[in-house]
Amino acid sequence: MNRLAIDFGEKHVGLATSSDTLATPLIHVFQNEALSRILALCQKLQIDEILIGLPEGRLAPKIIEFKTQLIHRTHIPVILWDETLTSAAARKTLQTSHKAQKQKSVQEHALSAALLLQDYLDSLSK
Repeated sequence: MNRLAIDFGEKHVGLATSSDTLATPLIHVFQNEALSRILALCQKLQIDEILIGLPEGRLAPKIIEFKTQLIHRTHIPVILWDETLTSAAARKTLQTSHKAQKQKSVQEHALSAALLLQDYLDSLSK
């Protein structure tokens, strides 16, 4: 099963994929182009399931609306998944790599999406 995970941030949206039990960071896109880029990726990668990180706070309603748009446009099942601490874990991982410091904001969202997806995949194997 091909899955796409989405870490929805204020400016950037991080994306990660998996086709089996290992999540891989993909790219980040600007929020205003996220829907069109995700629709294209769903077709290109033959995505069967979409996972969106759901934080507590002010972004939650916007993410729920985004989920509705994705369902209507793709007809792919969309799951909301608790993303508590994934951004913090991504920042910590990036801090250990000096090279990654330069692209921190770009990579953080894609890595957060991968961590979110890996958490979901791990829960399926329990």
